[in-house]
Amino acid sequence: MKRIGLTLAVLVFLLGGIMYGQVTDDLSVHLYGTLSQPTGDFGKEKGENAFPTRRFGFSIGDEVGLATTGFGGGAELSSSVWFEGLQWIFSMNALTNPVDKSALEPIYSDMLTDTSRTVSVALEFGQWINIPILSGFRYDYELSSGLTVYGLIQGGMNFSRRPSQKAIVDITPTEGSQVKAQEDLVAEDTKYDFARDFGFGAGAGLVINNRFNVGVRYFQ
Repeated sequence: MKRIGLTLAVLVFLLGGIMYGQVTDDLSVHLYGTLSQPTGDFGKEKGENAFPTRRFGFSIGDEVGLATTGFGGGAELSSSVWFEGLQWIFSMNALTNPVDKSALEPIYSDMLTDTSRTVSVALEFGQWINIPILSGFRYDYELSSGLTVYGLIQGGMNFSRRPSQKAIVDITPTEGSQVKAQEDLVAEDTKYDFARDFGFGAGAGLVINNRFNVGVRYFQ
């Protein structure tokens, strides 16, 4: 299965202007907060092949991230280059997205329940973490003295960690069954390390009064 956090997209709304610093006449630093909205497979609530396995715990399915709206922050270094309006930019973002488990728990419970027992599966997930570190170019076009529109494109590395996954199972035998009742049985407790892969970003936005930046960026 693909490493979802590295290959799928995150849509990020940038609320710039929270902090701004001019290092030199041509070099500036921006700090900002973000709202991270998952798109595509990254935000799917279940995969096509979600099932409990004998060996590897509870598979959440292929090409699915279960991610919901999250938050983050970032820092950006920019410098004017070559011609008016063009800037080289280097940025680092840290984004976290919680997981929606509601669609999976009934699937696993139904699959494991039979005539001899009723099984209840409770899932506990951590959060997705994505840290894209990218470099590229931004072009600014001044619409008026206090309003600038821009577009940008970047490439680089994304460091990603899947959410930890824990499954707790309760087994209730049916009347007359020889199955043993069990409560709070930990059927899976999986944690993941950070992985890395190529990533890119594209975006557009508005700069108001050379201070406030409101825009949208797409990371993949």
